[in-house]
Amino acid sequence: MARRITLLFITKDFTHRTERSTYYLIQALKKHAELLVWHEHGDIQSILRQCPKTPDFILLNDFKPDYSPFIRNLKSASVPYGIIMHDLKYKMKHRKAFIEKESVRHIFSIYRDPFKKWFPEFLSRMVWLPHHVPINIFKPYNEEKDIDILMSGALFEHIYPLRHHFYTHYKDDPRFCYIPHPGYRDVDEQEAYYVGENYARLLSRAKLFLTCDSVEHFPVLKYYEAAAAGTCLLAPLNAELRDLGFQADENCVDISAVNFEEKVEEYLEDEEKRKQIIQRAVHFIRENHSTEVRAKQLIGHIVKILQSY
Repeated sequence: MARRITLLFITKDFTHRTERSTYYLIQALKKHAELLVWHEHGDIQSILRQCPKTPDFILLNDFKPDYSPFIRNLKSASVPYGIIMHDLKYKMKHRKAFIEKESVRHIFSIYRDPFKKWFPEFLSRMVWLPHHVPINIFKPYNEEKDIDILMSGALFEHIYPLRHHFYTHYKDDPRFCYIPHPGYRDVDEQEAYYVGENYARLLSRAKLFLTCDSVEHFPVLKYYEAAAAGTCLLAPLNAELRDLGFQADENCVDISAVNFEEKVEEYLEDEEKRKQIIQRAVHFIRENHSTEVRAKQLIGHIVKILQSY
């Protein structure tokens, strides 16, 4: 039996965040590695001295203050290290400088094609690590399908023009339900926000869920969450989404500004067709994009990196 690697994951605490992908990933990683988690700012040498054992690999959760504490002298670490990159547009110039200054050789990017576009000089260092969802939370619930058309999230027209277009079209339609974005922050479990299981149950109540991939064509997390939770996903597809396995009329419905209204009516009317899409989507996410699957893939990537040293 192969030895479990020891992984030092340096990250902010996402336990009570509205978006908890990092928290879910930590829980999954604990099953497959000796996981050490660090939440505080500090010098990497001081941090390593405080670890109960020397890690095989250090993973920094992005160069972004709401994702990771500030770590000094990463380059001085005697073990291999890498970084996860979430929000690729955040301070690109500073992030590139950080990668160069700290000699970051291993970059796990959530998005593939935008990384190629904005960070071509680091393409040889990039490993594609797409979004994921915990399928014990994002799953079909035994909820009444009492929402015909659901949308959630930010509506900034310059970022999500198609989402804004959908909202403008349906906002006065009694069949339509819109849930605003709660913001990226900590929330109390008792607060009435649609996060975690509450959000998954809301998705499960919807017959159809509309979203878009933004002006940058990011395969955003909403695609995965909706597909996993038992609603029929209607959203535009792009090359990266197709390579992830999202297939029009198989596990989702590809829509545009031109045909969305027609597709909404078609899939509201045809319950059997809608149910087949949902069933295949749930299976697709479980097999390919669960947090458990992604954690195993991440460990596999790190093991390969370690074998190269």
